Amino acid sequence: MEKKEIERGDYQTCEEGSVLNSKQLLDIANRIIPIFLNSPDDEMYNEVLKILLKDTDSRHGIFAYIDENGSMVAPSMTRDIWDQCQIPGKTYTFPREIWGGIWGRALSQRRALYSNGTHHVPEGHIAIVRSICVPIIHQNELIGMFAVANRTSSYYENDVKHMKAIADLVAPVLHARLQRDRIEIERRKADEAVKLANKKLGLMSAITRHDGLNQLSLILGYAQIAREMSKDGKITSYLDKIVLSGQSMSAQLEFTRIYQSIGSTSPEWQDVRRVFDKAMSELDMNGIKVVNRLSDVQVYADMMLGRIFYNLIENSLRHGTRITTINVHDAQTENGLIISIEDDGVGIPDQEKEIIFEKGYGKNTGYGLYVTREILDLTGIFIREKGEYGKGARFEILVPTNGYRTPS
Repeated sequence: MEKKEIERGDYQTCEEGSVLNSKQLLDIANRIIPIFLNSPDDEMYNEVLKILLKDTDSRHGIFAYIDENGSMVAPSMTRDIWDQCQIPGKTYTFPREIWGGIWGRALSQRRALYSNGTHHVPEGHIAIVRSICVPIIHQNELIGMFAVANRTSSYYENDVKHMKAIADLVAPVLHARLQRDRIEIERRKADEAVKLANKKLGLMSAITRHDGLNQLSLILGYAQIAREMSKDGKITSYLDKIVLSGQSMSAQLEFTRIYQSIGSTSPEWQDVRRVFDKAMSELDMNGIKVVNRLSDVQVYADMMLGRIFYNLIENSLRHGTRITTINVHDAQTENGLIISIEDDGVGIPDQEKEIIFEKGYGKNTGYGLYVTREILDLTGIFIREKGEYGKGARFEILVPTNGYRTPS
């Protein structure tokens, strides 16, 4: 193409090929690849563009990608372009139907184009004199674009080939980054949908449970009145069974309230001593001594950690029979942290040490220790019973090495 044609603003197509040797490519890769691996999205596009502008001695440019709708998105528009642009409703996102100019042709034709003339731009747009536009293509899929403009001197085919070599280098890395980002977006959408569904289910469950408990209270009340008024022993025995069944149902409904809360909030680092003391403040110890030797340590656990301590202490109070003292302490081992809660009651027989954690097993509701293990399991924490029958129960909470820390 003749020089006068270039000055009129006509476009030139760059032939395939690269003028970069392996050393130059390695240098560019060492500068660009770490940006893709370590930088947040918007910063990533800006940092890569800075390298491209410096390499081509250009004043303005963009590094854009193609989104899932086929639109070109240019988060890297250089700030002076954005600040100087006076087009109403300016945007970073350009749907395919409005692609135009040299960059639109480069994308639509999937070819590198350059021009050393004055560009026709919309009113209010920053003036563009000289530009190079190179589509980024991965496995025959258009995924992005490099564009630079407004160099003080003309661009040549070697400049375009230089940019194309960089685009070819970037293509697989950009593709991987886009795929990862899209998967992350879909995951977030799915998480939000699940949270919304759980919120609705939780609300429905709470309303149903509340109404059910109210009706159950009426049934139990009338059954107890009828039992007191009845002089028929057979009818009284039936009413006794109704009351017991109603109380069991009430306990089960209470269990659903507690179990529904498991995992409803994100785990957090929690001060073990503080959480234990708060749980203790909610219990009537009835003169039983508690020796708290917990160290200054934090564990990463569900926010119902306090409920766990409450359940374990209540379990000792309910089943220990002859308890006088409860000892609580922790120890750090090579396998993690062990938090021990032990009493001097009757203890638990060897054959029951594991089945006490099964749902429905026990003399009360049968859910306390089952819920305890379920809560702890959310963050990889395990609980077991290691006491000696006849001398007392000892519950050990095993926290993995990455699940606890000593605050500085």
